[in-house]
Amino acid sequence: MNEQELLSRLEEVNKALQEVSDRLSGLERWQLMRMQEDLSRILTNLFSEQSGTKVKALRDALRQYNGSADSAKPAVAVLTELNRVNGQPRNPGLNGLQLRGLKALLTEEQFAPISPIGQLSDPRRKDQISQQAMAFWRELLSKEPSRVHDFHVAVTDYVADASRLQHVLSLLQQMVPAFSWNQEHVNALARINTRDAEFRNLAWFPYDGDFW
Repeated sequence: MNEQELLSRLEEVNKALQEVSDRLSGLERWQLMRMQEDLSRILTNLFSEQSGTKVKALRDALRQYNGSADSAKPAVAVLTELNRVNGQPRNPGLNGLQLRGLKALLTEEQFAPISPIGQLSDPRRKDQISQQAMAFWRELLSKEPSRVHDFHVAVTDYVADASRLQHVLSLLQQMVPAFSWNQEHVNALARINTRDAEFRNLAWFPYDGDFW
């Protein structure tokens, strides 16, 4: 094989490799889009139920999750039911980071002000559903991605500069005017920013850069 033939063969190989890469990139994009659609459906269904039965079921299932595949099964069952497509339940295949993010929101005391269900440490209120938090998450899910991003940036700015508190409070009041908002709510949202990896994986739409 002469040099020209070798160069031609290398060009063919590179072209074939690029085609494979393009197909894999397309598959990855499709998988990401499907995951985001599933997350949007799950979160919408989770926070739309006034009784909070599904929230409690998911919280109780996630309490058992410790990172192992077996411990994830109860939560996967609840998430699959929440992810019905044309009436048929579909396993969304959430990863460990996503499961930990949901578990944190539903069980960790630091997120209590924006958690849709009471804390386990308080026996009298552990199963109490917060209609305020439910309303907030429903409203956030209904927003255009650009509006959600703007809100995220406002909370991020507050983390860096506490004088931005009133701005975030005004945004919350505009979003959900039926309830009163205070610094505890903003601080809970700010703490989400410090758990970026887990919450970023719960984004329900395409985004560039940092996001919950």
